[in-house]
Amino acid sequence: MDAPNSPNLSRVPCTVVTGFLGAGKTTLIRNLLE
Repeated sequence: MDAPNSPNLSRVPCTVVTGFLGAGKTTLIRNLLE
């Protein structure tokens, strides 16, 4: 992935929440943010 003359880019952690409709994804995220 490192190309010559490319800027040093840092990685950002990212979590993807998936699930069926009505499985509680929004509730989970809202509770984690509180």
